[in-house]
Amino acid sequence: MRHIVQSLQRGLRSLCVHHGSTSCSESLSAVGRGRILVFILLGLCSFAVSGCASVSVKNTQGQRDSTSKPTVIHVADFDTESGTWRVDRTGDALARLKAKISDQLANDMVKRLNKKVATAVRLPRGSSLPSSGWLVTGRFTRVNQGSRALRALVGLGAGGTKLETEVEIRDLSLPGAPVILRTETTGGTNAEPGAMFSVTTSTATLPFQLAGGLASKSAPGLSRDTIRTSRMIVAVISQFGVNHGWIKPESGMRPKELGSLPVMSRRQASKVNP
Repeated sequence: MRHIVQSLQRGLRSLCVHHGSTSCSESLSAVGRGRILVFILLGLCSFAVSGCASVSVKNTQGQRDSTSKPTVIHVADFDTESGTWRVDRTGDALARLKAKISDQLANDMVKRLNKKVATAVRLPRGSSLPSSGWLVTGRFTRVNQGSRALRALVGLGAGGTKLETEVEIRDLSLPGAPVILRTETTGGTNAEPGAMFSVTTSTATLPFQLAGGLASKSAPGLSRDTIRTSRMIVAVISQFGVNHGWIKPESGMRPKELGSLPVMSRRQASKVNP
C-alpha cells in the first residue's frame, strides 16, 4: 500500500508540474501520504458499498389487472420541472440539457419497447391523449451531474452521478385512463476505478498515462444513466407482460430490484441451467 501511495503522490505531482501548476504540486506535498491513503480507503469503501454502476427499480406496483397486450404504447416526455437538478448549467443551457435527457429517455424507451414488448410511438408534446393503447408518463425526481473530473481521475464512487425517476403506465382504453403500473428508478455512475488507479510506477510517463486515462474515462455519466433507466422501465413493463401471459418468459426482460445483485437474462439463465 505504501508503494501505491508513493506512486500516486509522485504521479499527481508530476501531472501538476506537466500542466504548469506549482500551487497544485505544493498542495499535494502538503496533503501527504496519510491523507492520500485515507482518500484511497474511502474510495474503496465507496466502491464496496455502491457496487457496479447501474440503475435499479423500487416500489413497483401493479395497480389493477390489464391482462391484454396493448395495441400501441405511447411514450410521453417525462416532466423535467418538478424534480431537483444539481448540474453546472442555468438558464437556456439548463433547458437544453433537460430537453436532451428527456428526448434521449423517450427515444430509447420507444426503441426498446418496439423490440421487446409491443408497438410503441412517442406522444408529441402538447398533443391530446389517444383513446386506446397504453401511456407511459413520468418525471425526473433527482438529477445530479456529479464531477466528471473526479469520476475520471479517482472513480470508485467519487464524483458519481445520480438519476432518479417516478413512472406511471396508464391504460387509455379503460374509463378514466387508470394507472395500471407504477415504479421508481434510481441509479448512477461511476463505481469503477479512475485513471489514477491504472498508472504504472514510472515517474517520467505518469503525466501522460494520467492524461490518457482522464480522456478515456470521462464519458458523460448522465447519458449512460438515462439509457440504463430506459432499460429498467422497459424491463418492468416486460415483466408485467410475462406475469399476464402475453410475453413468453424466455423473451421477457427482468428488472433489477434495488439492493439485489445484477439480474441474469432468461436466455443467459437457460444456458447455465438447460
